[in-house]
Amino acid sequence: MMSTESCWETIRENTLGRLVITDGQFVDVLPAFYGVTGDEIYLRTTRGDKLSSVVVSRRVAFEIDEPLPEGIRTVIVQGVAHWLPNEMTPDVVHTLGLRHFSDGNKMQWVRIEPRKVYGREYRLVETDSGQ
Repeated sequence: MMSTESCWETIRENTLGRLVITDGQFVDVLPAFYGVTGDEIYLRTTRGDKLSSVVVSRRVAFEIDEPLPEGIRTVIVQGVAHWLPNEMTPDVVHTLGLRHFSDGNKMQWVRIEPRKVYGREYRLVETDSGQ
């Protein structure tokens, strides 16, 4: 297991992650460029049915994976999502210079308030391809 400090270091060193949301029946995983201020994660994603289905519970997970020379590092943040109207988006979000995916739909700012942060490093293992 990684320390909380190492997890935040990894989060701050990267810019692409996955927002994991659920409507109680189904789980969706959405790619998102993100930025960090303090211990909060800010991202932009497309506003639509998937996001509107989780507005009530606001429970989300956010994951990033980082390749290592001999493995992979993964960090997961469980938290509460706050959907930020564009007119109420904090100035700090605009200074993050986030890139985002766009499919022509209106974008939505999301702030994740972390409740639990944890991570692990996994070493790649050679497999015997003859079996």
